[in-house]
Amino acid sequence: MEYTALLIMTALLIKHYICDFPLQTEFQLKNKGTYWHPGGLQHSMYHGIGTLLALGIVLGINYWFFILVIAFADAVIHYHIDWIKMRWGCGDISKRQFWSHLGLDQLAHQLVYVAIAYICVV
Repeated sequence: MEYTALLIMTALLIKHYICDFPLQTEFQLKNKGTYWHPGGLQHSMYHGIGTLLALGIVLGINYWFFILVIAFADAVIHYHIDWIKMRWGCGDISKRQFWSHLGLDQLAHQLVYVAIAYICVV
């Protein structure tokens, strides 16, 4: 059980890096603070698809419906975490507050992954 949780966390953290940094476009980044904007929706969809793939690799296709529900929930939660950060966070990278908000945003995403790993192994 612990080994599976570790694999899930590792897969989700790698997915998070890929979707939040190399795959995130300027269009997505600029528009995540506007609710229901296609840029923010697209970014969150990437995360949902990434979670679907990550969990599919670790858990296998026998759990496809469970994985689909978790991936959808992750996309919805990711969208709202990012929207809150973009809406009320500091956008000036030269300010200490920006880095605090970025760190809080990343922590929130990682805590979601801890919850997903837990749900997957209990």
